[in-house]
Amino acid sequence: MGIGFAIARRLGQDGAHVVLSSRKQANVDHAVAELQKENLSVSGLVCHVGKAEDQQRLIDTVSLWRFEAVCVWGNLFRSVHRGPLSTRI
Repeated sequence: MGIGFAIARRLGQDGAHVVLSSRKQANVDHAVAELQKENLSVSGLVCHVGKAEDQQRLIDTVSLWRFEAVCVWGNLFRSVHRGPLSTRI
């Protein structure tokens, strides 16, 4: 597991609900299972950040919850969005 997993773990330990994503379902399943073993609030989905439809599915999934704050972090993001999710599209 890498730095993204460590960040997700720490956010979960601090009380955040964490949404994980990866290009491969097996990676998502493994990471979610590991964090759930620690009784952390976590969910996950497949997302290839190079595919617009995957980006949209991730945004739609995160938008289902009402968060006080949303932090998106990832390796090799092609663009960074700052502001409400509703302004992303």
